Amino acid sequence: MFQSQKVFVEPEFNQPPPENAKCVIFKEVPSKNDYFRDLRGHEDFISSEFFGSVRERWKRRLSPKTDPFIALHVRRGDFGITGIQLSPESYFTTTLSRLRAKTGIEKAVVFSDARPAELVELSAISQVSFAEHGSEILDLLEMSRADIIVTSLRSTFGYWGGFVSNASIILDPEHDFGAIRAGNGRWFEGNIDQFESYVEKST
Repeated sequence: MFQSQKVFVEPEFNQPPPENAKCVIFKEVPSKNDYFRDLRGHEDFISSEFFGSVRERWKRRLSPKTDPFIALHVRRGDFGITGIQLSPESYFTTTLSRLRAKTGIEKAVVFSDARPAELVELSAISQVSFAEHGSEILDLLEMSRADIIVTSLRSTFGYWGGFVSNASIILDPEHDFGAIRAGNGRWFEGNIDQFESYVEKST
């Protein structure tokens, strides 16, 4: 059946399937210890293909970016239901305070599957707003335009927002999914302590 249908199984990243392939099967599951292992080094290509594939009707719904901002991806939803360890709200409030002190960027946008009423501490901070797109693709697009992205522990949605961005990525101190992007000096990626040292060395 495979031969008659021209099925191509698990192509290598740099080896496109034959032109006569009728079906391409991806069956491998990314390693949670090094989730982006096979994609690092191809950030520009993947980002270009991703943004190029988004329909204009979604792009038109994005609000214009006028000021630098910090994106806080606060994962809740299924993480709380399944018992996966959550990055606590206090982690985001403390990290935001430290980022503001180091960078001078005040504007922050929360991307979360929790309602603002469930994140009381963040809701009470000045110049913090909540993305209300109701659309995962818009959240991902908007998040990727941030100057700094603070991710939730083990949430690949936030990691993908960082992968297709040019933002500095702040990782939970217990992050164990491996590097998101290639370490070629183009971007910062690490925890808040490392970011503060990075800024001090750069100034």
